[in-house]
Amino acid sequence: MALRRHQTSRWTHLFAKAVFLQCVAVSASHAVDLNDVAISIDENELTQLNLDSYNSGDDEFGLDLYLDVTLNGASAGLTHFYYRDDQLWASKTILQQLGFIVPADTTDAILLNSLLDLNIDYDARQQSLRLIAPLSMLNLDTTVRNTRANKRPQPTSSSGMLLNYNIYGTQTQNSARNLSVYTELRAFNTLGVLSSTALTNANSYTHSNDWDSRSVRLDTSWSQSFPDKLITVRAGDILTGALSWTRPTRLGGLQIGTNFSLQPYRSTTPLPSFFWHSHPTLSGRALCQWSQTIQW
Repeated sequence: MALRRHQTSRWTHLFAKAVFLQCVAVSASHAVDLNDVAISIDENELTQLNLDSYNSGDDEFGLDLYLDVTLNGASAGLTHFYYRDDQLWASKTILQQLGFIVPADTTDAILLNSLLDLNIDYDARQQSLRLIAPLSMLNLDTTVRNTRANKRPQPTSSSGMLLNYNIYGTQTQNSARNLSVYTELRAFNTLGVLSSTALTNANSYTHSNDWDSRSVRLDTSWSQSFPDKLITVRAGDILTGALSWTRPTRLGGLQIGTNFSLQPYRSTTPLPSFFWHSHPTLSGRALCQWSQTIQW
């Protein structure tokens, strides 16, 4: 098949060139107008902020800055600071809102560099401030988890008296009988406990209705305990404590000693334990400080 070529009119080429040149001229004119508008907006914003003509002596506190603050890896949002003498200042209220411990008598603006152990990283281009502060400088909420709370009950005392006794009796085939009674008389009030023990023994021999009896006072003592201090005071007949390889001693007088039975839940041997505190960040990481101690 043969291809035919059609001739194009000269007037058609001239008309197309004219339309193309007109479109290019209109686009260039609009581009110039937009650039002029952008430049004028930037100049207006600079004029409103008055940054080009700022003088540190014009304001009592300095230039106001609203910085994006990060404290120990956690974002604290936009915070108001003052920029004066090439240093950052903050008011007492702002530091308290961030969680810093500020003395109550502080009234003026506080220089951040005056806070000891505070790591300051100020980025002027990004208008951000990164602070690293030890936990001792911060007043943060503390949560204690999985800790056994042992609350010692407060002891109460009242007046009273009681009698304890043990009775033992025997009888032989020859009608001989024996009776033994151990008694303890105890009186107590807020001043302490007064206790007295005695042993009574009675015998009846064969074919006799008469009883031969005698009584012996064993121990009489007064004691007072102080549960908060684990101390017990005893006066009178005293039986000293003993270990597994020693023997107790009976004596008369005054005794002041530690009484661990007043707090039976208290451990008397050292136990290894781990304590730690952390400050979680928004990214899910934790800044932890571990320490191993011996808890008594």
